[in-house]
Amino acid sequence: MRLDEKTDRAFDENNYCQACTLPICDDIIYSCIQCDFILHKECAQLPRKKHQVTHPHSLSLQVGHQGCALFECKACLRSSNGFAYLCDEEDYEYMLDVCCASIAEPLDHRCHQHPLFLTFEPRSKQICSVCHKSRGHRLNCGECGFVACFGCATLPNKLRYKHDEHVLLFSYEEEVNGQYFCEVCEKEANPKNGVYMCHDCNVILHIKCLLGKDVNIMHGVVIEYPEVDVSILLNDRLSRNICKCCDKLCKHKIVYEVSDFEICSLKCLEFCCSIFYYVCLMFIFSFSMFYS
Repeated sequence: MRLDEKTDRAFDENNYCQACTLPICDDIIYSCIQCDFILHKECAQLPRKKHQVTHPHSLSLQVGHQGCALFECKACLRSSNGFAYLCDEEDYEYMLDVCCASIAEPLDHRCHQHPLFLTFEPRSKQICSVCHKSRGHRLNCGECGFVACFGCATLPNKLRYKHDEHVLLFSYEEEVNGQYFCEVCEKEANPKNGVYMCHDCNVILHIKCLLGKDVNIMHGVVIEYPEVDVSILLNDRLSRNICKCCDKLCKHKIVYEVSDFEICSLKCLEFCCSIFYYVCLMFIFSFSMFYS
């Protein structure tokens, strides 16, 4: 692995960190000289063992499944195919992605003026101030009522957009004057829900329009799904295909390809694979009954 300390490199949306799965911005990175394997410097220095206050047992860094399988982070509830931290106790199937596992308190986040502290009360959930979803894993402000779920707290502070030469910053505002519209989908983009903004060009993007619906899933890989192999592709064609499951336009940043069929989302993928598995079982049952 070669250390690359250049921070003014040209942006390429196909370059992302294999550990945290986030795009490479103006970060210091380690890159392989033989392939496209890239790690942020911070991700390359992740500890092998970690303790997280939201879980009673020690966690170990897992890299063997990277790229070829999906797991659900128990903190942010997002699916990922990056590195993970797995509970060392055999009876616990508890996994965190590396961003959630690396949260430490107090957390100083640019979207809030006060430090944030970890809270985990599974029976007592609160509404995230940014995405407005109810979550048990969260960070609370000790001075006001601000709440950030792990998903919003781990969003990168800055990102790049292929049609803007400047860095876009994550922005959240409790009080908003005027209307804003997303550069990609042209729908209203409310800073109360968190947006990425270029202050030089006044460009604003929804989080999903910039990072995609499945934020922590890398494209350009083949994952092992029950009974089938699934290719994860960047949805960058001039014309968008129709999802073979929901019969709607594939409008998200990535698509899932199964046997030359394109599927728009994880939800559709799970449904299609469950149907495929059921059909296979029925075929095997019918075959065995015929020859019995």
